[in-house]
Amino acid sequence: MNISGRRKTYAGLLLIFLLGRTASFATSSGSASAAAPERADTAYVVAPYLNHEYGFKTVGTYLERVSNAPKNREHGTWGLISGSHNSDTEDTAHHASNIWFAQIGNDFYAHTAPDGSSQREGMIITLGNQTIDTKDNSLRLIGQALSTGNSSTSAFGLGGYYTTTAVGGGYLNATGQYTYYRDDFSSPLKTEQTGYGITLSTEAGQPFKLNANWTIEQQGQVIFQHLHLNPFNTLNTSVSNVDENSEQVRVGLRLAHQPEQQSSRITTFLHFDAINNLGDQSEIKVGNFEIEPALTRSWWQAGAGFAAALSKRVAFYSDLTYLRGFDTQTHGIQGQMGLDISFK
Repeated sequence: MNISGRRKTYAGLLLIFLLGRTASFATSSGSASAAAPERADTAYVVAPYLNHEYGFKTVGTYLERVSNAPKNREHGTWGLISGSHNSDTEDTAHHASNIWFAQIGNDFYAHTAPDGSSQREGMIITLGNQTIDTKDNSLRLIGQALSTGNSSTSAFGLGGYYTTTAVGGGYLNATGQYTYYRDDFSSPLKTEQTGYGITLSTEAGQPFKLNANWTIEQQGQVIFQHLHLNPFNTLNTSVSNVDENSEQVRVGLRLAHQPEQQSSRITTFLHFDAINNLGDQSEIKVGNFEIEPALTRSWWQAGAGFAAALSKRVAFYSDLTYLRGFDTQTHGIQGQMGLDISFK
């Protein structure tokens, strides 16, 4: 090989080397800039949204607190147990959550006027738990486990309510509640996030008689919530704090059959609600990434239940509700049981 041929060969080898180094650098740079957060981050991102939903759910409604059996009573004590399961799928990502909570409340002040109108004030104590399980089906394609993290939330709430009821059965109810949250994440490194939520609800309803036994009631409710969660560190990154304000608007109808007093003491009812979440989008910063979960912001729900007057002072109710998202593949079910006791 002559000198000129050798030079061409060396130049070609050098060019191939430089192109290889350039391609390698570009690939590594692109990987670094597009590096996704660790797999368990899905649970970190979903948890604040579901903390919001827990706060909205536990503030409840007026009819839940009177065991869905409105009656004139004073100095009443009531208890409520609720459990729900929700499932949400977006593309290949999926999460499921379970919520249970127990509430007990008492009327500190109650007054019924001669015309039948009434006012009532009381306090609420709530103890609950929420679990989240997240997965991504696309991980099966690369031979990895589908789980992208899970968590368990312990919550304690303290609140109060004020209700005024008109002669015709219409009511205006205001409820406030403070809730302490502790989210425990178990994958890949056990860590926790603590915080609190402040929830304020205003609700109104007006029943109209269809005949002697049937009523239909229009309902409206607006709930405001401020959620604060502290920052924490994961296995190889940090998750920023959460300071979000959000609102939930509910519009509903309730159809109830109330038998005559001398006959059955069981009231049956159907209800339908349209619900929409407003406010902050629950964007979470994991390391240098801001991630917004693709979760539902609006859904409808329908349910049926009954209320039984066990005596003049005791009422029991049970309710089962199904929900379906308007904007995502969200569906869920919720069951409740309540007991109301009057001591005067």
